[in-house]
Amino acid sequence: MSKVFLYIKDPLKGAVLIFVAIFLAISWLSPLMIPKASAAGQLTSRSVTLSSGVPGKTNVSYSFTFSIVSTTPIKGLKFLACDRAYGTYAGGNSCQTGSAPTGMSFTSGPATFGSQTGFADNANSFAVDGTGSTYCTPSANVLCANRATATTSETTATSRTIVFNGIKNPTPNNYAFYIGIYTYSATGTATPLDGGTVASAVVQTLTVSANVAEVLQFCVGS
Repeated sequence: MSKVFLYIKDPLKGAVLIFVAIFLAISWLSPLMIPKASAAGQLTSRSVTLSSGVPGKTNVSYSFTFSIVSTTPIKGLKFLACDRAYGTYAGGNSCQTGSAPTGMSFTSGPATFGSQTGFADNANSFAVDGTGSTYCTPSANVLCANRATATTSETTATSRTIVFNGIKNPTPNNYAFYIGIYTYSATGTATPLDGGTVASAVVQTLTVSANVAEVLQFCVGS
C-alpha cells in the first residue's frame, strides 16, 4: 500500500490551510453537537456570504440566505453574532451580553439594508432597526430589521436572501464566528417563528513575492 505525504514549505500558508480545514470540519459537525433552537422551526439551507473575508475589514456586505418552516408572514428579523455556535440560540448563553466576535460590529458603519429576495410581500422592504423592540435590542453583535407590514403567508419552498452593508469584520486573523438568524411575526413579540445558525470566518491574507533575475540575450551573426 502506498502512502502520500503532503509537505508545505511555507509555515504561514500551512497554518492557514490547517485552520480552514479545522473550521470546515467544526462547521459541519456543529449542527449535530448542539441542541435545536427554541423556535418553532429550524431554518434550512441557511448560509452567509461575506463580500470580504479580510480581518477587521469595514463596509463589508453580509448576504444571508435561508429557507423557513413557518408560513406566518415575516415582519421582523434578528441576527445574533457570537464566537461560539451554541451561544446564538435563544435561552442559555444568548451572546447578547458577552462572547461577541472580537472586533466585529453591526453598528460602527452602521449596517444598512441592501436588498432582499424571496419574501412574501417582497416589495415591502426590511429596514435596519436602530432602536429595537421586544424581539430585538440592537448592539455591536445584534442586528435588528423589520418592515411596516406583511400580510401574505410565506411559502416554505422559496429560498430567501437578505443583504446588509456597512458591517465590520472580526479583527483576529484566522478566526471563526457564528451568526444566529431569527424570524418574527411582529416586533412586539419575543417568540421567534424559526431560527438557525450559520458559520463564517475571516482568514489572514497571503502575499506572495518573488525575485526574478534579469536576462539579457544577444544574437550575433557569423
